[in-house]
Amino acid sequence: TYINMNYLENQKMIMIAHLWIAKDSFGQLLKELPSFVNIRLKTTSKKPPTHFELNDFTAPFQEIVDTYGTPRYGEVNPGLFAISFFPFLFGVMFGDIGHGGVLLAIGVYLCYDQPLKKSMPAIHGIRYLVLMMGTFAFFAGWIYNDFFSIPLNVFGSCYAE
Repeated sequence: TYINMNYLENQKMIMIAHLWIAKDSFGQLLKELPSFVNIRLKTTSKKPPTHFELNDFTAPFQEIVDTYGTPRYGEVNPGLFAISFFPFLFGVMFGDIGHGGVLLAIGVYLCYDQPLKKSMPAIHGIRYLVLMMGTFAFFAGWIYNDFFSIPLNVFGSCYAE
């Protein structure tokens, strides 16, 4: 609390805060603030901070992107590209029918087990990421003909032996 209060501008007996808030969240802010707080809206020439609307599906992918840096306001969100490319490249790297199948089964279990949400929220938050990584790894395993690191000859070979 004291750290955040140090950001406030002190003018006599009044504390002034300058902040950004999304238009969609403004009504919620008005409900949460006490009645003695006076709000004045003003425009500024400063660039606003980056804000992305996230849901349960897109949040883990955005976290992966944010580990490398947050894009500036007005830039393209690379999190949208990470949704398709990250699980695909994981599957290409980890392609195995057995290991991918285990990861796929864990992802399906995480998507259907709602009590896990309260007991292990961090694991529950990445359920769609695990599901997609397992799907791509399982699929790539069939292409590589690899089951728990044991080569399979399911589809045969086009080369004469």
